[in-house]
Amino acid sequence: MPFRQQFESSGLGPNQHMMQSYFGGLDNTAQGYEPVMKGIARIQLEMMSFASRRAQAYLEIPSRVATCRTPQDLMNEQMRFWQTAFQQYSDGSRRVMTAMASMAQPPTAADNKSKARGRDYLSVPDTQEQTEPRDTAPRPSPPRRVA
Repeated sequence: MPFRQQFESSGLGPNQHMMQSYFGGLDNTAQGYEPVMKGIARIQLEMMSFASRRAQAYLEIPSRVATCRTPQDLMNEQMRFWQTAFQQYSDGSRRVMTAMASMAQPPTAADNKSKARGRDYLSVPDTQEQTEPRDTAPRPSPPRRVA
């Protein structure tokens, strides 16, 4: 009677359960890092959009200055440029800090799909017996021996 070995359809053979366990653990690890990765992507998106807005503002300077007819117009354009820059810097930093704060939040119960573990309590007897008063004086140390 010839020996015939049957393999499972996945092609992993006898290691299938070990591999499923291993890759299931990797999947859980990846899901744990998902909020951090989303936060990093959001930070990068905010930084790129901020850089784009500021580059656009710098490229508009020559055309805006060309329309100025008086020194007062030039001052107004300069003031508008710096006010817009300040507003964009403050909005951008607020958005980046919001994205960073979202990465620092611990996962909530809704995020945790596994069962909540029961709390492990340490049992301590509730006895109120009076014991002998402790001696608060320091004990003399034994004499030291030198080899």
